[in-house]
Amino acid sequence: MQRLLLLALATVLGAAVPAAAQFPIFDAHIHYSRPDWDTYTPERALSILAAAGVRRAIVSSTPDDGTLKLYEKAPKGIVPFLRPYRTRDDMGAGTATRACRPTSRSG
Repeated sequence: MQRLLLLALATVLGAAVPAAAQFPIFDAHIHYSRPDWDTYTPERALSILAAAGVRRAIVSSTPDDGTLKLYEKAPKGIVPFLRPYRTRDDMGAGTATRACRPTSRSG
């Protein structure tokens, strides 16, 4: 009886692994900001995602240049999530509004 239960359990667990592998992974929150660029080139960052089985990812960065670098290399796999911050200092309370303002004014 124990052997039969173990065999049934092994069959169920063995079948579950390939079924899970059939579903693509979508990462819904990745940051690729300025401090990361020197350590991870866009190609390296994308290869890490590919090795982990991530097919698509929402990416944000400060500044948005990091997001755009990844998107330019893999437009089918990167979903840009552009942020209103140009620098990390803009991320403080009340500064997002300032960061969204035009840098020059006419008139």
